[in-house]
Amino acid sequence: MTRRPRALRIDLTGPPAVRQRHREGGPTAVMRSEWRDPDDIKPDARHKPREIDGYRTYCPLRRMARQTGSQITLRHIAAADALRLAVDLAVIGAQGDREQFIRALYGPVSGPGKAAMRQTAAIREAERALRQILPGYRALLTEIVLFNRSLAAWCAMVNPARNPQIEMGRLLGILDQLAAHYASEIDRALARGNVE
Repeated sequence: MTRRPRALRIDLTGPPAVRQRHREGGPTAVMRSEWRDPDDIKPDARHKPREIDGYRTYCPLRRMARQTGSQITLRHIAAADALRLAVDLAVIGAQGDREQFIRALYGPVSGPGKAAMRQTAAIREAERALRQILPGYRALLTEIVLFNRSLAAWCAMVNPARNPQIEMGRLLGILDQLAAHYASEIDRALARGNVE
């Protein structure tokens, strides 16, 4: 008996099909998801927070958390999101104040603006978080958490003979360290319901 390959479900009304094929992951892949509407300012006991159904950037941790028997928790996902935010802010920067930009064109300024200060603080935060991880495991963290690659793609990229279960154990250890590093931020995000 021959097995038919599993067909990928493609939403014809969504993003291009190439972006929906997220088996390998990557920075341009997307996945269907639901999340709490951040603009819903009145959730209370009588009102359930509004849910949004759509596409978001592919996150291998969120995908693994949906699988039966997964050990990926909301704390792991929140820690990964905090690291992503710090690294994005450190690398890309924040939007600067328009008035300060205009003043810079016409003369000297008294020092760096708020956006530059936020970027500098994010650089220090990202370095502090990455220092918690052993140098040999930073590549695994970078590929899966920051570059959004799947665990299978990581194993195939490094060495096809690697056991994905062993790599999953390493990933869980890394995520536990990150969750311990970002414990107070995670507690605040979980209390507000900002982690999906």
